[in-house]
Amino acid sequence: PTGINATAAPLHNYINLSWISVTGAEGYRIYRSSAANGTYSLVASYSESYYQDQDSGLLSSTTYYYKVSAYNSTGESAQSAYVSATTAPAPPTVSVTATTRSSITISWTAVTGATGYGVYQNLGGTSYYHLGNTSSSERTITITGLNANTTYSFSVTYFTGAGESWWSTSVSGTTRP
Repeated sequence: PTGINATAAPLHNYINLSWISVTGAEGYRIYRSSAANGTYSLVASYSESYYQDQDSGLLSSTTYYYKVSAYNSTGESAQSAYVSATTAPAPPTVSVTATTRSSITISWTAVTGATGYGVYQNLGGTSYYHLGNTSSSERTITITGLNANTTYSFSVTYFTGAGESWWSTSVSGTTRP
């Protein structure tokens, strides 16, 4: 295949690949390496001329290298020249730093290049309630008006010119009795 293009999703840990379809191809094999001249391992066989690599093996802020081959019943083509892309930074690490009967204070780590942060209450599963945004210099917030002796979960995102990141890992805190 030719015309291979690798682009990182601006705020997530995956890389999109696309290429020009090969006449007569039944499918394509996608190979990935952590070095341009390293060993390339097969990560997927795909029937379309695009692929989204979002398996759990991708790390934040890491450059990955890809090659693609076409195949049909007569065999597999040579692998393409490599292309590369770098995944986005990880969401912040969040921690509970204080609690009272009606409030929980959370803090989070800075993300290089972030222009601000979004704070969310995790309502269970993939359901979140947006509590508000902070500036890039604010990395602590106190959530008030909570019930006593109740456990709450929170996540934080970051913003860049490309948009908003995934949620951080949820952190839980219990208000005092």
